[in-house]
Amino acid sequence: MTQTQKVGLDTFLSPLSISSFSINHDEDELFLSINKTGHYNIWKMDVHNQNEIRPLTSHNQMVSEMTVVDGNTILFTSDKDGNELSHLYSISTDGSQWKEILTDNDSMYFLTKVSEDCKRLYYSSTKDNPLYLSIFSYDITTGEETLLHKGTGAETRLLDVSPNEDTIGYFVRKNHSNMKIYIKKDGKDLELIPAPIEEYRVSSLVFITDQTVYFTTNYQEEFTYLAKYNIASGMFEKVVEIEKEDIEFLQFNATTNAIYLQTKTGPIDKLYIYELDNEALINIPLPTDTIQQYIVTEKGNVYICGSSPTIPSTIFKRNSVGVWDCLLDNPVLHVPEESMIRPERITYKSYDGVPIEAMFYQANPDNSNNHTIIYSHGGPQYNEQNSYFGPFQYLLHQGFNIFSPNFRGTPNYGTSFLKLIEGDWGGGPRLDILAGIDLLVKEGKATEGNIILFGGSYGGYMSLLLFGRHQHLFKACVDMFGPTSLFTLIETAPPHRTERMDSWIGNPIRDKEKLTEHSPISYVENIRKPLLILQGANDPRVKRSESDQMVLALQEKGIHVDYQVYHDEGHGFSKRENELHAYQHVSEFLLDVIK
Repeated sequence: MTQTQKVGLDTFLSPLSISSFSINHDEDELFLSINKTGHYNIWKMDVHNQNEIRPLTSHNQMVSEMTVVDGNTILFTSDKDGNELSHLYSISTDGSQWKEILTDNDSMYFLTKVSEDCKRLYYSSTKDNPLYLSIFSYDITTGEETLLHKGTGAETRLLDVSPNEDTIGYFVRKNHSNMKIYIKKDGKDLELIPAPIEEYRVSSLVFITDQTVYFTTNYQEEFTYLAKYNIASGMFEKVVEIEKEDIEFLQFNATTNAIYLQTKTGPIDKLYIYELDNEALINIPLPTDTIQQYIVTEKGNVYICGSSPTIPSTIFKRNSVGVWDCLLDNPVLHVPEESMIRPERITYKSYDGVPIEAMFYQANPDNSNNHTIIYSHGGPQYNEQNSYFGPFQYLLHQGFNIFSPNFRGTPNYGTSFLKLIEGDWGGGPRLDILAGIDLLVKEGKATEGNIILFGGSYGGYMSLLLFGRHQHLFKACVDMFGPTSLFTLIETAPPHRTERMDSWIGNPIRDKEKLTEHSPISYVENIRKPLLILQGANDPRVKRSESDQMVLALQEKGIHVDYQVYHDEGHGFSKRENELHAYQHVSEFLLDVIK
């Protein structure tokens, strides 16, 4: 695409954003949480004709979990304007009956399981236990809620329920690398890794029978593998491991007697079938680089919502001959896929020899403005994946190169690498990014003096920290809802996250010197170049006060900052109007900077 073929930001944001999907028992109707009108609602689509689609809700909120039960009812969770207080609702599949099920004002609900007869729900909730969460069942017929397990010690989440419903599987998370996995049966809690001698993490568990569970763990390994536990014998065993891939999510299908495994390796997702009858592991080639969600139906059919850097979120079904059929085509209108840009995967050595992988998007030479954006991902223990992000393609179209490193602490590069960020938020990762910048300049991929910082959440924090500590290297900075003081971030953390703060970030008393050094607000007086800060007023993870205090500190020193607050958003954007305004503002800010 040449300079004369400029396309607006709205074009790159025009594809539907899909937050969740489900399918009915007959597999002829697809239900989608999409922002088709600019706000998220649930829509029903004919599987055989994507043009036959109509809205079922008008609540204008993002849906995070959705499942079709009883053939004519959709259960789903949704929050309010990004406040993350997810409540449970139902609506009939024709849209005629809306019902509030679990809506305690200050509580969060995480739906995990619906009983086979569709009469009972199983979920985790902060209700009456905001620090650690508890696990409940709910009888849809009588409205009776039963406490099954009260969490203690750290955040507790339900993973699955046995077929006879007398046993639950759950994890306890002290931080992202230190978790415990249990089953609860007859009032007794049994850890599935007997007498562990080191920390481990888990992500998924499925009951195959009332006596057998399969789950994922990295116990005594660098990457997570598939493990098995027999309840009657108490025996734990490793079943399947895949070299340099984390097995993250499991779905069991009784029809095929197989477990479907989603794995992650760096920025790429993969899907496998593990056949229990013959213990065979089969790789399923995917139509996209990443999987946002996958469903295996009773009939054994596989549906995915996936994307790639040049393919927006799309729904596919794997047909009987193993070919993926596109059910919901979701292109960037008027922009051919081949004219968009995929990243080059680069691996380089950081300051201490640790290998770092990064994604480098190089603008078309005909459009290049000779400026490079350093984009730091959020989390921080999440990763930059090869998925579609409209603002990236727009900024590339405007001539910016984009460099996004998976710095230390990023998952799916091994447990040792994951742990390197714990208690060192502003140290090693910052130096990893600086080493990447040195490489870019050395190889002619970036020009000194023409480098810009951009990131959201932890990425916003890191952008601010780099900007304050290494002002001479950067031309400008864009921070979206990033923490500015590690002290106040710890102090204002949501209750269910407080337990992890000490090992994840640090202790305000014990680690006062380090937390001060690693807080962007400590370097306010160094900032003299253009800075843009964007913040959601309802953000429960990084409170508005984080951005407010940074802006106030800058203004008190007479330093200009462009500050945009979105009053009906949380930790990100859920409304198309706000998203378009925010990224248009970012684009105009950056284009003004490089004039």
